[in-house]
Amino acid sequence: MKFKKGEWVKSARRGSKPSFIGQIVDISEGEYVVRDVEKLRWLRTEAELSPAHKKEAA
Repeated sequence: MKFKKGEWVKSARRGSKPSFIGQIVDISEGEYVVRDVEKLRWLRTEAELSPAHKKEAA
């Protein structure tokens, strides 16, 4: 796995869902559970994520 829990990442756009900055809160069955700044949780694969900084989310 490329990313670890606690790291901030930027997700790629998926369908009609825009990209967002979030923090990895868990890893489940090969996918990352990412919590965005609105506290929503999303499942994303490693290919859909890139490194980001928390300050980008503000």
